[in-house]
Amino acid sequence: KDQLQAQDLQGWKGDEDNWKAGLALKNSDPSLQRILDKDETVVTDLEGRRTDTYLPGGAKGSLKVTFADGSALTVEDQMLYVSEHFAGLTDKKAPQDAIQVKFLLGEGVVAGQATGNKDKPVEYKAYKVKPGANIKTYEHSQLHKSIFGLINPQALKGYEKPAWTGKNPADPKDYVVSETNNVFTAQATLAVSRVPTVDRVTVGDKTISGRGVQGANILVTAGGDKIGRA
Repeated sequence: KDQLQAQDLQGWKGDEDNWKAGLALKNSDPSLQRILDKDETVVTDLEGRRTDTYLPGGAKGSLKVTFADGSALTVEDQMLYVSEHFAGLTDKKAPQDAIQVKFLLGEGVVAGQATGNKDKPVEYKAYKVKPGANIKTYEHSQLHKSIFGLINPQALKGYEKPAWTGKNPADPKDYVVSETNNVFTAQATLAVSRVPTVDRVTVGDKTISGRGVQGANILVTAGGDKIGRA
């Protein structure tokens, strides 16, 4: 017992309990470490703490260690911290495998007091995120919003339909976080009027060109007479 001590356990909400990770040897000893690592060495939590509940402030408990020969001991004052699938960059209790994810504002969007930039997207926010988390669908249990919902980019005047894209070249709308998919940019598209803009028509033109929503109709007249539709 004198060789074991409690250490903080930091996990993601919903992860499987791993109480052995809440124990450490006071002094490095390979032979004792092998005993602790054996499947026959079972560690249980005596307080019934769970990792399916957000515990940012932590919960203290005691761990019972049962060895292969049936002997057992208790280690007191072990702390469990459980994080949502995203946390602030300054959150020191987030799990060590967290990925730092950046959220940028690109063309045609604004969030808070920040306005996006097409050529050099503006970093608006960054979070620690659980590997494999879907940042579009996962909602914080207390805030009741996803990261996208918290940032909530809006389209600037003259733009519409703000949307997020990631770094996955095969699927820009892949919102699952990984070491290579860790930057997401919000951008909007230029709004297109439903009233087409028609280029100048001169005598002899066989086609009419312009810009507008695909499929829109225009009425073609000459001298007040309707001569057709395009």
